[in-house]
Amino acid sequence: MMKTWLSDLKLLRVPFSIAVTIIFSVCLLPLQLQAQLPEVTNYSNDDYTGHPTNYAIIEDDSGLIYVANAYSILEFDGITWRSISTNNISPSAFTKDKSGKIYVGLYSDIGYLEKDARGETKFVSLANKIQESDIKKHRITQVKVHKGKVYYCSINLIYVYDGKTVSLIPAPHFEDGSQGVFECLNTIEDELFVFDDVHGLEKIEGNSLLPKGHPEVKGWLVNFFKFQNRILLVTSRGLSYLNDGQSNLIPIKFQGEKIEVKILHATPLSNNRIALGTKDAGILICDHQGNVLRSFNKSSGFQSQEINFLFLDSKGNLWSALNNGISVMQPHAPIEYFSELQGLEGMGYSSALFNDTLYLGTSQALFYSPNWSLHQHSTFNPVDSTKGLIHQMRVANGKLLASDVGEFYQIDGTKANKISPDTWNSTWTFRKIPNNDSLILCGTYYNLRVFAYRKGKWVYRNTIEGFEESARMFEFDENGTVWLVQGLAGLFRIELDTDFRKVVSVTNYVDKYSFKPDHFNDVVKIENQLKIATYDGIFTLNTKDELLADSSFSALPFVPNRIRKIENTKDELYLIDNDRPIFIQLENGRYKVKPNTPANLRDKLVGSAEHISKLDENNYLIATQKGFALFHSNIQRQEAIPQCLIREVKTVHTEQDTVFLFGTNTSFKASFEQKHLAFHFALPLFGSYKNILYHTEILTADGNKILYKSATKNHFKEYTNLNEGNYIFRVWADVNGKKNQPVAVTFTILPPWYRTLWAKTLFLIALIGLGLTIIWFIHHRFQQQAFKLENKRLKEIKDKELRHRAEILELELQSKNEEMAFLALQVSEKKKFLGELTEELTSFSSRIKDDSDKSEFRKLIRSIHLDERDEENWSNFQMHFDKNSDNFFQKLKELDPKMNESNLLMCSYIKMGKSNKEIAELLHISTSAVEKRKYRLKEKLKLEGEISVTEFIASL
Repeated sequence: MMKTWLSDLKLLRVPFSIAVTIIFSVCLLPLQLQAQLPEVTNYSNDDYTGHPTNYAIIEDDSGLIYVANAYSILEFDGITWRSISTNNISPSAFTKDKSGKIYVGLYSDIGYLEKDARGETKFVSLANKIQESDIKKHRITQVKVHKGKVYYCSINLIYVYDGKTVSLIPAPHFEDGSQGVFECLNTIEDELFVFDDVHGLEKIEGNSLLPKGHPEVKGWLVNFFKFQNRILLVTSRGLSYLNDGQSNLIPIKFQGEKIEVKILHATPLSNNRIALGTKDAGILICDHQGNVLRSFNKSSGFQSQEINFLFLDSKGNLWSALNNGISVMQPHAPIEYFSELQGLEGMGYSSALFNDTLYLGTSQALFYSPNWSLHQHSTFNPVDSTKGLIHQMRVANGKLLASDVGEFYQIDGTKANKISPDTWNSTWTFRKIPNNDSLILCGTYYNLRVFAYRKGKWVYRNTIEGFEESARMFEFDENGTVWLVQGLAGLFRIELDTDFRKVVSVTNYVDKYSFKPDHFNDVVKIENQLKIATYDGIFTLNTKDELLADSSFSALPFVPNRIRKIENTKDELYLIDNDRPIFIQLENGRYKVKPNTPANLRDKLVGSAEHISKLDENNYLIATQKGFALFHSNIQRQEAIPQCLIREVKTVHTEQDTVFLFGTNTSFKASFEQKHLAFHFALPLFGSYKNILYHTEILTADGNKILYKSATKNHFKEYTNLNEGNYIFRVWADVNGKKNQPVAVTFTILPPWYRTLWAKTLFLIALIGLGLTIIWFIHHRFQQQAFKLENKRLKEIKDKELRHRAEILELELQSKNEEMAFLALQVSEKKKFLGELTEELTSFSSRIKDDSDKSEFRKLIRSIHLDERDEENWSNFQMHFDKNSDNFFQKLKELDPKMNESNLLMCSYIKMGKSNKEIAELLHISTSAVEKRKYRLKEKLKLEGEISVTEFIASL
C-alpha cells in the first residue's frame, strides 16, 4: 500500500539554487503523431480583454470557466467573458471544495470567490487575516482543500485557512540554516502531501509536516498523483514512479527516441494517458511509459507553444493556460479535422481511400496522403495535373476515377491521366451501368457520356444522343432506367437503348406530375428503391413510376427535405439541416436520428455538393467548407447537456441600463419605468455547438398561462412594455434534439406610482376631500349665486332707473339741443332777413330826394339790428353743444377759423346725426341743396379721397 511506500522513501537533497536554474534543451520537433487534428478554439487577449499570460483554469459547479489571468480573474460562459477584479494583484492558482466554493491564490494574497446579492462573482481577500510581516512577495503556485481547511502553497510558505483564521507552515530548513522550497502540493487518497527539496515528500497533518522520504527526483516536480495504482511524479524532465522509496526517471520518447522537453504542468486523462504542458513543444499526450502518442502545438492550431497549465473540464475539454492566450480542445473528440495545417487547401468536395492512400478532392485540387492510417501523421500534397474543383471520386474495376470542373481523370498513384475526349468536359458525376462492369455513365455540364474499360484503363466511348441537359445527379433504378435531377430543370426519367448510345424516351416530371424543382433536389437509391428529396418532403416511386410521399420519414422530429447517401455504404443515409449532417437509421420501417451523429461540426457542408464517405466501421469522412472532418462514430458524445445559465437581466431602451441579476436563479423587482427588459443566457458548452436553440417563455406568476413564447439561436431575449404584475421567465436549450430542464427567474414589474396602494389611499383621501370640497363649494356657490342674483336684481332695478333718468335727460338734452338749434336757426335767418331788408332800405333811401324822408329811412335802418339777446342765444347754443360734443365747434374753428354760422349750424346738424332730409326740412331747403352744402364743406375742410364729410364730422 501507499503508506508502506511512503515510509520507506529515502532522502535525496536537491539544492534549490540548482533546481530552479536547470536549463533544458528543448527539441522543437514537429511532433505530429495524428492523422487529423481535433478542433482547437483559441482565445486571445483581444477576446477576453486582459493580459496575454494566464496561469491556471478551473470550472465551477454550474459549468462556468475561471481563468487566472495576469490582470484579473476571467469568467467565461461559452459566449461572454467577464473580468473579476483582484485589486491589481495577479491570480495564479485555484481549487474548489465539495460545496463548489472556489479558492484563489495570488501573488502575495489569498482569498476566494463569492456571489453578491445580484449574483455577480466577486473576489474576497483574506489578507486582513494575515499579519503584514507574514505576507511574502511570492506567487501562490497551488491551492488545495483538505479536511475543511484550505492550503495556499507558495515557494517557501503555506497559508492554512480554517474558515476563520489563517495560520502558516514555513518550508523546512537545510542543516546550514538556509530555507528550502515547496515544489508541489497535492492530495492522494484523502491525504495531503507536499514535496520540498529538504525532506522530499511530506505529509501535512494540521500545521505540521511529517517527512515520508526523499526519492531522487531529476528536475523540478510539477505534479504528482495516483496513476495505475502507483504514485507518479511528473518533473520538468520526465516521469517517475515511486517504488519502495525509489524513483527512476522515465524520459519522454517520440517514436522510441528520447527527446528533451521542459514540462511545466501535467494532468491525467482517461484511457491511462497523461497530458503534459511544455515550455516549447505544446501539449504532449503520453502513455504511462512516457511515449508520445499525440502532440498539439502551433502546427495543430494552437496560438502558443508554451503551456503554463492544463485543465480537463467535466465535458472532456482540455483547457490550456498559455503564455499568450487560452486554448481549448477535446483530445479524444468524436470529430477531428483535416485542414490547411496539413497542406490541404480549399473546400471539401469528394474523398476516396484507395491503395492505402487517402485522396481528398477540394475546390482547389486533388490532394493525397500515402500510407494513411488513423494514428499516423498526415501531410497532403496535390496530385499532378489537377487544378480546380474535384466533383467526385469512385473506384471502378480497380481504378480510381475523378471528375472535376474541366476534365475526367483516371488517377494512377500521384498522377492524374485525362480520359475525357475534349477540353473542358466539365464532368459532374458518374456511375457504373447496371449489369455491365465495363461501362460507366458520366453526367457532364451538357450531356451524358459513356466510358468503357479496355485493356486495363478507362476510355471515352460515346455521347448519349437525344439528351442535352446538365446531369448533376442521377441514379439507375432496378430496370436500368436513368432518373436524373438537375436544378430548376426538373426530374427526368430517361430510357436508353440497349447499347447505351441514344435516348429512347425522356419524361420530365415537372410537366407530367407537377414536380417542384429546386437547386437542392436529391435522388438516392436505397435497396433498389429510389427516393427523391424536395422542399415538400421525400418522395418515392410506385410500380407505375408515380411519385408518392415516403412514409418511412414520418417519425422524424422535423419534415426532411434533403437526403443524401453516404458513399461506400449500401443503405446509410443522412439528412441535411442548416448545412450540417444528421445521420439516420431505419427502425421498424421508420427512420430515426442516430444516437451518435456529427451534428456539431465546426464547419458547414458545401451547399448542394455535400459529401460523406465511410472509411471503415466507425469512421466517416465529411467534406466541409474548410476542408474535411473525420467523424469517429464509436466515440460517444456526452449524453446530458448542462443547464442553461441566466447570466444577466437588465433594462434596455433607457438612458441608463440597470442590471438586476448576474447569473443567479433568483427574483427581482423592477419599477414601471424599467418595464423594458433583456434576459441574457448561455449554455456552458465549449467547441462546435452551432445548433443550439434556446426556448424562452414568460408565464404568469402561478405558471398556468404562457404570455410570450419563442425559440431563438440568439443568447438573449428582449421584452418591451411589460405590464405591471408578477411573472416567471424560463429558458431551456435544445442541442441536436436533446433538451435540458428549464431554469427560471421570477420577477415583478411594479405598478406606476399612481397605481400603488399608498397612491390609491391618497387618491381616496383626496377624492373624499374633493367631494366635501365640491359639496361646500356647491353650497357656497348657491349662496353666492343667490346673493349675486339679488344684487343683480337690485342693480337691474337701479340701472333701469338710471337708464330711464338718462333717457329722460337725453331726451331733454336732445330737445334742448334741437330747441337751441332751432333758435340758432331763427337767429341766423332773422339776421339774414334783416340784413337783406337793410340792404333794400338803404338802396331805396338813396333814391329818395326829400331829405326829411331820407332822414326817416335812416332812422328805420338804424333800428333794424339784432339785439344782444339774439347773439347771446347763438353763443349759448355753441357753448352748450361744445360741452356735450367734446368741443365740436372749437375743433371746427381750428380747422377753419373763417367758417360762418350757416356752415357751423350745418355741421351741428350733421353731428346730431340728422339725415339729409331732416336737415333740408330744418333749413327749408331741398335735399340736393343739402348735398351741395356738404360737398362745399368737404372742399372747405380739404377732405381727400373717399372720406365723406358726414363720417369726418361724426368722428370729431
